[in-house]
Amino acid sequence: MPDGERVYSITSVTEALIGNMSAVGDSQRDREVLSNLEEVNVLLIDLVKTLGINVNRGEHSYEGSVQAVGVKSRSILDELRCCLYS
Repeated sequence: MPDGERVYSITSVTEALIGNMSAVGDSQRDREVLSNLEEVNVLLIDLVKTLGINVNRGEHSYEGSVQAVGVKSRSILDELRCCLYS
Protein backbone atom coordinates (compact mmCIF):
# COMPACT_ATOMS: atom_id res chain seq x y z
CA MET A 1 0.00 0.00 0.00
CA PRO A 2 1.47 3.39 -0.96
CA ASP A 3 2.65 5.74 1.78
CA GLY A 4 0.01 8.19 2.90
CA GLU A 5 -2.90 6.02 1.78
CA ARG A 6 -5.53 5.75 4.50
CA VAL A 7 -6.74 2.41 5.74
CA TYR A 8 -10.22 2.34 7.24
CA SER A 9 -11.73 -0.37 9.37
CA ILE A 10 -15.36 -1.32 8.87
CA THR A 11 -15.90 -0.29 12.48
CA SER A 12 -14.52 3.22 12.00
CA VAL A 13 -16.49 3.73 8.78
CA THR A 14 -19.70 2.39 10.35
CA GLU A 15 -19.30 4.52 13.47
CA ALA A 16 -18.68 7.59 11.30
CA LEU A 17 -21.88 6.92 9.35
CA ILE A 18 -24.17 5.52 12.05
CA GLY A 19 -22.65 6.30 15.44
CA ASN A 20 -21.23 4.48 18.43
CA MET A 21 -21.78 0.70 18.58
CA SER A 22 -20.41 -0.07 22.04
CA ALA A 23 -22.27 0.04 25.35
CA VAL A 24 -20.82 2.50 27.83
CA GLY A 25 -22.93 1.86 30.94
CA ASP A 26 -25.02 5.01 30.68
CA SER A 27 -28.71 4.28 30.02
CA GLN A 28 -29.27 7.26 27.72
CA ARG A 29 -26.17 6.60 25.61
CA ASP A 30 -26.77 2.85 25.58
CA ARG A 31 -30.31 3.39 24.20
CA GLU A 32 -28.68 5.30 21.35
CA VAL A 33 -26.20 2.46 20.85
CA LEU A 34 -29.06 -0.04 20.71
CA SER A 35 -30.73 2.07 18.03
CA ASN A 36 -27.44 2.30 16.12
CA LEU A 37 -27.10 -1.48 16.25
CA GLU A 38 -30.41 -1.85 14.44
CA GLU A 39 -28.88 0.08 11.53
CA VAL A 40 -25.66 -1.92 11.79
CA ASN A 41 -27.75 -5.08 11.50
CA VAL A 42 -29.21 -3.91 8.18
CA LEU A 43 -25.79 -2.90 6.88
CA LEU A 44 -24.09 -6.12 7.93
CA ILE A 45 -26.80 -8.36 6.49
CA ASP A 46 -26.58 -6.48 3.19
CA LEU A 47 -22.79 -6.91 3.08
CA VAL A 48 -23.00 -10.63 3.83
CA LYS A 49 -25.72 -11.13 1.20
CA THR A 50 -23.58 -9.36 -1.40
CA LEU A 51 -20.61 -11.58 -0.57
CA GLY A 52 -22.85 -14.65 -0.87
CA ILE A 53 -24.06 -13.53 -4.28
CA ASN A 54 -20.45 -13.05 -5.36
CA VAL A 55 -19.59 -16.58 -4.21
CA ASN A 56 -22.54 -18.05 -6.09
CA ARG A 57 -21.72 -16.15 -9.29
CA GLY A 58 -18.05 -17.12 -9.05
CA GLU A 59 -18.84 -20.80 -8.66
CA HIS A 60 -21.06 -20.76 -11.77
CA SER A 61 -18.99 -18.58 -14.10
CA TYR A 62 -16.27 -19.33 -16.61
CA GLU A 63 -15.05 -15.73 -16.41
CA GLY A 64 -11.78 -15.58 -14.49
CA SER A 65 -12.43 -12.20 -12.90
CA VAL A 66 -15.88 -13.28 -11.67
CA GLN A 67 -14.33 -16.44 -10.21
CA ALA A 68 -11.62 -14.36 -8.49
CA VAL A 69 -14.26 -12.12 -6.89
CA GLY A 70 -16.12 -15.25 -5.76
CA VAL A 71 -12.98 -16.76 -4.24
CA LYS A 72 -12.15 -13.53 -2.38
CA SER A 73 -15.74 -13.24 -1.16
CA ARG A 74 -15.64 -16.86 0.07
CA SER A 75 -12.40 -16.09 1.90
CA ILE A 76 -14.01 -13.10 3.64
CA LEU A 77 -17.05 -15.17 4.66
CA ASP A 78 -14.78 -17.96 5.96
CA GLU A 79 -12.81 -15.46 8.02
CA LEU A 80 -16.06 -14.04 9.39
CA ARG A 81 -17.19 -17.55 10.34
CA CYS A 82 -13.91 -18.12 12.19
CA CYS A 83 -14.39 -14.87 14.11
CA LEU A 84 -17.89 -15.87 15.12
CA TYR A 85 -16.92 -19.29 16.39
CA SER A 86 -13.57 -18.56 18.05
